Amino acid sequence: RSSRYLTMRDGVKIAADIYLPTGGPAGERFPAILTQTRYHRSTKLAFPFTLLADDEPTIIRRFVERGYAWIAIDVRG
Repeated sequence: RSSRYLTMRDGVKIAADIYLPTGGPAGERFPAILTQTRYHRSTKLAFPFTLLADDEPTIIRRFVERGYAWIAIDVRG
């Protein structure tokens, strides 16, 4: 998992979390699943609320283990 900002044409920066499969050659391309959310891309929405840095949801892990990239970005607003 990596987190970064994507700069839009108008200069606005949008936060993104990117999960990539491991073990492939450098520069390998993957099919991707893009999810958009408002401000909660890095929060596990279950009690108690936790950051996802150490606790990837099962759905993300399932797709990444099968060769997909998972990209979660905040939407404008």
